[in-house]
Amino acid sequence: MADLPRGRSPLDVMQQDMERLLDYVLRYKRPPAFLSSPTWQPLIDMCESEASLSILVDLAGVKREDLELTITPETLSIRGERVARVQGQAIVCYQLEIPYGSFERVIQLPPGLNISQISASSRDGLLEITIPKRRPGTVRISIQTA
Repeated sequence: MADLPRGRSPLDVMQQDMERLLDYVLRYKRPPAFLSSPTWQPLIDMCESEASLSILVDLAGVKREDLELTITPETLSIRGERVARVQGQAIVCYQLEIPYGSFERVIQLPPGLNISQISASSRDGLLEITIPKRRPGTVRISIQTA
């Protein structure tokens, strides 16, 4: 067990450590890297029109070849990685707020979409995904006698 400062109990030391951590989080609005999740989630806007569902994903700095999109009737999964531009030990950083590393975002989709007609395009750091709605149709059902 590590040596404790004279006259301080383990609970006192733990309380001081928790207060320092809370102060850090409140001051910098971001926990230290060792407490962060290994993945992050990009921000999205999801809007529905009469004809389609549009999803706009903020992916500034993510290369198209580093993205993977998969879709099921219930979910759209966006996976990828943003590589850190600031690397090495020869510099001093005063703010590091941009999340780097691998990410995953799974979006629940509403029913009634034609997922076979999905399209995606990327421009100015935004990924735009459009999924058209299935056209409602009337199907006549014949009734057979047993």
